[in-house]
Amino acid sequence: MEASVTYKLESSTVPLNEVFFPSVVICNMNTLRKSFIADIIKDPGLTALNVTFKELKRIVKQVYILGEDYELSEREMEIVEGE
Repeated sequence: MEASVTYKLESSTVPLNEVFFPSVVICNMNTLRKSFIADIIKDPGLTALNVTFKELKRIVKQVYILGEDYELSEREMEIVEGE
């Protein structure tokens, strides 16, 4: 079964290729902490899926921080849903 869900957060952040110039951009370089990912990965749903730190970090960064709009793979959908 192939995942066909496009995941997008309604947010005030967008990828830079969608920003109109000239504009003002506020950037916080400390948006993702190692301890944050370490806490999330302890979730029993993610533990059951054998999610790696690197895998979870990439998904959190791409989807939640950068707000990238792309079709998630079946594996990524399982991780996001925690099932």
